[in-house]
Amino acid sequence: MHANSIGRRFLRAVFFVTAVSLAANVGAAPLEPVMSLAAKEKALLLDTLKELVSIESGSGDREAPRQDQ
Repeated sequence: MHANSIGRRFLRAVFFVTAVSLAANVGAAPLEPVMSLAAKEKALLLDTLKELVSIESGSGDREAPRQDQ
């Protein structure tokens, strides 16, 4: 192998490792603020979901009045 070729491969490898490490660190940074906001809103979300689920749709009312056609 030529020395120049080995140097290029080494630089490519260094660049790749650096890029992957930076991408991993950048992706993890904003997670904490999002998680803390989600934790603060969790109880309110669960209450809202309980209210929405408990809405009576009338589908269980077998003796519903017939509509005039």
